[in-house]
Amino acid sequence: MREKRKHVLRGFAWMPLIVAIGLAGCGPGVTVITKDLEGRRVHDVRVFGPKMVYYWSPAQAISSPNHLVLRDLTTGAETNIESPWQGHTWDFDGERVAYFRPAPGGGALPGEIVVYEVATGATHAIPDAFAHSLGISGNWVVWVQRLDVGKTAVARCSILDREPELINMPLETDRWSDEQVHINGDTIAWVRHDHAKQEYRLYISDVAAPYPVDTGVVFPHRFKIHLGGRKIVYIAGKETDRAVRLYDIAAGTEIILARSERLWSDPQIGGGVVAWLEVVTDEEYEQLKRRPLDDPADWRNVYRHDLATGRTKQLADALHTCFRLRVDDEGNVYATVQRKITDPSQTNLVYGVDVWRW
Repeated sequence: MREKRKHVLRGFAWMPLIVAIGLAGCGPGVTVITKDLEGRRVHDVRVFGPKMVYYWSPAQAISSPNHLVLRDLTTGAETNIESPWQGHTWDFDGERVAYFRPAPGGGALPGEIVVYEVATGATHAIPDAFAHSLGISGNWVVWVQRLDVGKTAVARCSILDREPELINMPLETDRWSDEQVHINGDTIAWVRHDHAKQEYRLYISDVAAPYPVDTGVVFPHRFKIHLGGRKIVYIAGKETDRAVRLYDIAAGTEIILARSERLWSDPQIGGGVVAWLEVVTDEEYEQLKRRPLDDPADWRNVYRHDLATGRTKQLADALHTCFRLRVDDEGNVYATVQRKITDPSQTNLVYGVDVWRW
């Protein structure tokens, strides 16, 4: 059953950033976590308990170094993990942060994967890596390793022995960036683009038995996944029949949670909850206060699906520049949302982005 909130946000009139109240268009109980920060454009976030890791760049800059930060949600205290940081590939499992540090000068030179211990601040490095996508869980780090021009493979490494090994065979493909990998507990999942067949296929593996298992989930177009426990969620299907799908690894079955031609990007799963974004309708867009270069795809609605009850609820409508959602292990939903547009004629290149939580 799908509960649709009444669309109350018209004009995106920003109210004071007050914690745990219903902001216009945001739904009840929203918290603006980064309300105390100015001039930051938050790009992505992950949360476990009272610890949040996110990376940001200056709001006023077109292109500038990123900053990877650990924030204590109880005290608001922050620790720079890497600042400045030239990368954008990372993961956080609650105890460790893994991130890719490009080689000086970048380009085709290999860099290294750095593992940061949250409790102590100690770091470990996995050298000679070229990671477009990576994940961490416990002692294990997995990533998509570029081997040669047009060849990639999924690699894994324990931070205890730091001996990387490949867990699948490289394919002849010239689009290595179309692969992605996730790890949760002992389960590894990834999407591989077979350039010869022009298809994208979902594989799973286990850290104890690192052999690829073909799930049989395959589409002729790119789809992004997120792994939570033994379930994988993704958006796939033709434009007129796009759906939020869930693959149950234990049962080997796929179910559809929602259908909409306006679905955006990759859904998230955690704590028995799946969350996703949908682009606003043309009718909704025409009623919004916006800037000259805005596009309907810049405005999105947020949905939350409870796997136990099967109920879907709309959490917020018409959030601007809401590109990324995350869900923690308690089922809380996090979004990166643009701050108030004070002047509709303001350039699209200067804006702050906060982290919101429901």
